[in-house]
Amino acid sequence: KDCIELLDDDGRIVITTGYHPEQMQKGMVDYVYHEHFHYFTIEGIERLARRVDLYLKKVINLNCKGGSITTILDSKPRNNAQNQQVEACIKREKEGGWNNSSRIKTYFNYYQSEVINIIDRIKILKGDKVTVVGFGASLSTSIMCHTENLGIYLDCLIDDNSQKWGKYSPGFGLIVKNPESFSNTSDLILVLLAWQHKESIKAKYAERFNQATWITPFEHV
Repeated sequence: KDCIELLDDDGRIVITTGYHPEQMQKGMVDYVYHEHFHYFTIEGIERLARRVDLYLKKVINLNCKGGSITTILDSKPRNNAQNQQVEACIKREKEGGWNNSSRIKTYFNYYQSEVINIIDRIKILKGDKVTVVGFGASLSTSIMCHTENLGIYLDCLIDDNSQKWGKYSPGFGLIVKNPESFSNTSDLILVLLAWQHKESIKAKYAERFNQATWITPFEHV
């Protein structure tokens, strides 16, 4: 309602949001936190728009954040081409079951089973002289550490961000260190908690830690 009050006759409202039908299929359940608590399906945005006499005119798919959408709304009715595009998007959501909470639970179970697989691999590899380090200290990696208590199997965390060095992760009190403070040995296990950034991390550190064992969640993504 506030947006309409501010909007010129020829004005448009543009909303960009993370899109869970894309993100969750990649395992990105842990993006639900703080300012990302609310997510919207296209059907949801359409319903909200119609309640205040706005029209969803176009949906643009984006690659950022593992899958996002930009929606464009204004006060004029959709033309036929616009209507076909929006209705096709809503139809795909319904066919995918994204208006059903059981669909979300399915992907949480998928995420949970991936964490359990990580723990099982650590248990197999971990010995008295082995150091297990989580790569990444962020909100989403903290959520992963709390899933199935993964954090109790880690000795510490490393992160590129120097502002995090010397700080501690919530709950488990894992200290965050500089990646350069570790030697490249076969007794080092690196658990890639920040797996969404695996390409850039491995491009920078794969050679640096080529003797270490890397454990990467959602390797097929």
